[in-house]
Amino acid sequence: MSVSLGTLLKEIYLAEANIGLLQPESSLGKPYLDDLIHEIQRVLVSRNLREMPRRILEVGCGACQSLISLRKAGHDVVGVDPSPIAARWAETLDIEVLQTFFGSDLFSEEFDLTFGADVLEHVEEPINFLRDMIAATVPGGLVLVAVPDCTFSVRSGDISIAMHQHLNYFTTSSLMVALQLAGLRDVEVRNSNYGGSLYGIGRKTFPGETPLFGSQISGTATYDLACQEVTTFLATSPQRSADIQLKFKSILDVGQSCAFYAPVRALPYLADILDAVPAGSIRLVDDTESWHRKFIDGCDVEIENFSDIAEVPPNHVFIMSLTFERILTEKVARLKSRVGSITTLRSLLETS
Repeated sequence: MSVSLGTLLKEIYLAEANIGLLQPESSLGKPYLDDLIHEIQRVLVSRNLREMPRRILEVGCGACQSLISLRKAGHDVVGVDPSPIAARWAETLDIEVLQTFFGSDLFSEEFDLTFGADVLEHVEEPINFLRDMIAATVPGGLVLVAVPDCTFSVRSGDISIAMHQHLNYFTTSSLMVALQLAGLRDVEVRNSNYGGSLYGIGRKTFPGETPLFGSQISGTATYDLACQEVTTFLATSPQRSADIQLKFKSILDVGQSCAFYAPVRALPYLADILDAVPAGSIRLVDDTESWHRKFIDGCDVEIENFSDIAEVPPNHVFIMSLTFERILTEKVARLKSRVGSITTLRSLLETS
């Protein structure tokens, strides 16, 4: 985290900016929201917090869609978010939201459940952030986080996870270690039922119950695995990246066109070759409706949708989403012989 990046990110979070998928107008976000609410309900039952109502805090509540669902289920809900978009939705839905950045000074042991979805990957010091979430939670209460699952990418040296606004990339083991180091007990890490997310859940200690010491955690197999994953990623990612870029460039240099489905995951591999290949040979494709005919900052390649590549098929399609690779591959395969080849990011990582 550089000073300039920190300043820019703070400006973005305070601005009239898109603040995530969980908004009413986001069709892509609805299944993520449904899965998150299902997981929260599962946790409340499995951890014996089923009595109603429960007092729940969401950190980074965005358009308050999670909170409105939980309130309809009978809970007392509060949100924290610095964005003016969150403040407007809070007023519209009559939900209590503090328009500010979250910190330990805002609350003191008030909530039975404190949760944040797609927040922990954005903060500079995630363990301290978790400790602030714990401080807002009653003894015996729960802390839940949802983060992108980067397990396969970290283990395979995949740089496509590198997004400008993400400061942390969690695997199953490293999320487990982070929750334990923050002081939570009875920690559980689960894969989401939709999308590529991890849910991490832990319990705040009761009075007189001591958290695990760092020395107790650092000697575990999970901790050792998390450390090994970092070592492996740093050792393998430069060569893995070079091999994949070389494959792309060898196709593009002979004048064939390549469409990259899920451009945010493609750009870390394309950034170094965008200016070195024939104009128009790189095409970016995404199904997010609001992105159509728009541009990703720093890249002058217009984003197309599936209809565009169906109308003018490229020579090659690279499916750059790990989460939705099967769905997108089947979708493109319906074009049959009109596309020369279809290759997934997973297969590139496994063969490079």
